[in-house]
Amino acid sequence: MTPSYFPRLLLLASAVFFLLQVTIAAVIAWLTPRALRRAILMAPHQAARFLLLLRLLPTALSALVVAVLCVPGYLLFEPRATSEEVSIACAAAAFFGASILTAATYNAMAALVISRQYVRRCAGIESTMHGEKVQVSSHSAGLALAGILHPRLLISEQAAAGLSSDELAVALRHERAHRDSRDNLKRLLILLAPAIFPALRTLEQAWAKYAE
Repeated sequence: MTPSYFPRLLLLASAVFFLLQVTIAAVIAWLTPRALRRAILMAPHQAARFLLLLRLLPTALSALVVAVLCVPGYLLFEPRATSEEVSIACAAAAFFGASILTAATYNAMAALVISRQYVRRCAGIESTMHGEKVQVSSHSAGLALAGILHPRLLISEQAAAGLSSDELAVALRHERAHRDSRDNLKRLLILLAPAIFPALRTLEQAWAKYAE
């Protein structure tokens, strides 16, 4: 297999991304039990930040290395006239890298579409409760923070009528905290960072617990 200049760059970048991702994820998976023990000793918001960093690190660091080192280095030092064969191992790594990146992008885009559709479906009467702007809707379930880039507080008519003033204030403070910490956006970033090893799912679940 002897691809031309730019296809060879794509193969190389995808292969490097995959190999780095697997290597860094394996290290994070090995460190996960220690990280969870350390998180117990932290304040909840610090633990959530720490665990989220570990969860996103394999994908973020792999993408950074490819973007900053791999691609510029190839463009600067690889002669355009060079014709090199790509090994089966490199092609396989590139295939897996492209596959996991495509799957992650699809999941993230699907989440964006579903979130947008839900916000539109639950659009209702805008009201102010305990200093917070909320949308009162007959289609929403309970009280929820919907949307990723511009999250909105949605409350069902039943919840608005059934909760006492104190209960409503506590629930609104809880959802406001999620909005201020951009938890919906963080969930989108997690979808963009594939969990190659089960330990990364464990980190994700622990992050969700501390975020609550």
